[in-house]
Amino acid sequence: MALKILKALVTAVGGDIGQGVITSIALSSSTVKIIGMDMDHNSPGVFHCHVGYIVPPAKKTREYLEKLITICQDEKIDIAFVCSEQEQRLIARHSVYLASKLKTYFVVQPLRVVDITEDKAKMYHALSQKGIKTPPICVQHEHINEFASTYGFPIIVKPCRGSGSR
Repeated sequence: MALKILKALVTAVGGDIGQGVITSIALSSSTVKIIGMDMDHNSPGVFHCHVGYIVPPAKKTREYLEKLITICQDEKIDIAFVCSEQEQRLIARHSVYLASKLKTYFVVQPLRVVDITEDKAKMYHALSQKGIKTPPICVQHEHINEFASTYGFPIIVKPCRGSGSR
């Protein structure tokens, strides 16, 4: 009996998360064919895969989903690792539709979880409610002086929403 080769799709292969997933799969003892996709035609990540595709950005919802479905059908993808926040939101939002079209299992959080993880203040409160230690935060500008007096410097200032270094 022939060994079934698992076919894994990795999205956003030009980013650090996509590269990490590719490396992890490659280092595993499983036989996996890695299919990569990225919106940037200059992405070196597509060349680290057995097959690479250039896709529209996730903000072009219809075009992105059409291309994603085509890739999954043509390549007979078993599992898809969703490696960008924008794609996670889009795929979580359209998970029922994708499940009706494909047999692919998408590794993505439910939309309610994506809503929490995309906002640093919501994430802080969710983790704190579970008793997970987190660094203190200040989300209201008018309380920054009190915060600085209590905790001192240095202080890291970041927006509640944003990804990577944005």
